[in-house]
Amino acid sequence: MLAAKEINDRARPSLKEGMQHFNGKATVRFTDAPFVRTADSMLLIEEVCFEGIVERLTTQMPTAYKALVKHGESKPFAGCCISDFGTWGLIGLIVTDDRTIQLASIPVAARNKSKIFREKVN
Repeated sequence: MLAAKEINDRARPSLKEGMQHFNGKATVRFTDAPFVRTADSMLLIEEVCFEGIVERLTTQMPTAYKALVKHGESKPFAGCCISDFGTWGLIGLIVTDDRTIQLASIPVAARNKSKIFREKVN
């Protein structure tokens, strides 16, 4: 899985929806000295090279836009757009009236709860 992620990170970004296939190659180095025992010796494995065709599926996900407005006023004092990033969870872009921008990340584990309480915004 790590090798597939590394190959995908190095691939060109995809702007079109659907399935793309491309050649990939990644080398994973081991730090904990695994070995293979043969009939008469032990072979230390220092690295493994993965090579082949990588399959990447790109889909469009809906984004929700919300604004916070004080009761009785028409001008919003904060806004947020939230999008579902699949296995990464929810990603939110928050803009406030003092012109600050924050990126919020809500992991899948927190999202799977029935309610999300006091999720910290970084």
